[in-house]
Amino acid sequence: MNSTKRIYIRSFFIYLVASVFIGVSFALLSGIWPKSITGWVIILIFGLPTMILGEFIGEKLFSDEINHAIDKDRKDNLISARRMAYALIIGIVTTIVTVLLGFISAMVYVLGLLFYVRCPSCKGNLGYALSWPVTWVLSVSKEIKFCQFCGTSLDKEI
Repeated sequence: MNSTKRIYIRSFFIYLVASVFIGVSFALLSGIWPKSITGWVIILIFGLPTMILGEFIGEKLFSDEINHAIDKDRKDNLISARRMAYALIIGIVTTIVTVLLGFISAMVYVLGLLFYVRCPSCKGNLGYALSWPVTWVLSVSKEIKFCQFCGTSLDKEI
């Protein structure tokens, strides 16, 4: 095996270990960890691609071509005020986009619960009851067995 393949394989395993370490550490330290094997698998599956995507975007945003376009007068790769301002703007924009995407996702989830989760018999809104308490993997509480409006069992066949 040539050295280039070894470097790629080594990098992949470093990213894999870092993904598992960061995902599991964040989940345990934040107190918001998955309650099931599925939740842990989701963290491990999406952690690595997210990390690689972030590295790719960072490499493109801070490439030498962009650095030289920002600061044409400088031939070296030293830090300058223009480059720092660019990094600050990129950081602010990505933070705003991340917060907006999280807010939009939460609103879609809440609106879906409010308008689309109904009792099959009386068409009463079950969104509030089914989402309390909401777990990380968005599962339904096992204590919910009957419609709060008409008393119909939610386990029976429709």
